Amino acid sequence: MANAIARGAETEMVKDIEGPSWPNWGVSANGIYFLKFGKFPHVAIEFFEFATGTTVPIWALEKQPGWGLSISNDGKSIVYIQNDFAESNIMLVKNFR
Repeated sequence: MANAIARGAETEMVKDIEGPSWPNWGVSANGIYFLKFGKFPHVAIEFFEFATGTTVPIWALEKQPGWGLSISNDGKSIVYIQNDFAESNIMLVKNFR
C-alpha cells in the first residue's frame, strides 16, 4: 500500500459537496458518480468526468435518498437507497412506571 501512495500527491477531485458524502459515491472507469445534496428537493446524482474535469447532473431525485450509492462494473447501472416512507410519531404513554 505504501508504494501506491508514493506514486503521486493527493488531489481533491470533486469540490463543494454539501451534506454527507460517505458512502454516497462510486467510481467508474470514466469518472465518479455521487449524490449532491442541497436543500430538499434539490438532491441529484451527478458525474465527475476524469477526462474533462467537469461535473454534470445525471438525475434529480424526487425523494430523499438514504445512505449509499454504487455503480455496476459495466457502468450502465446506478443503485442508490431511497426513503419511500419517512415518518415520525410521538406517543404519550401514561403510567408506564
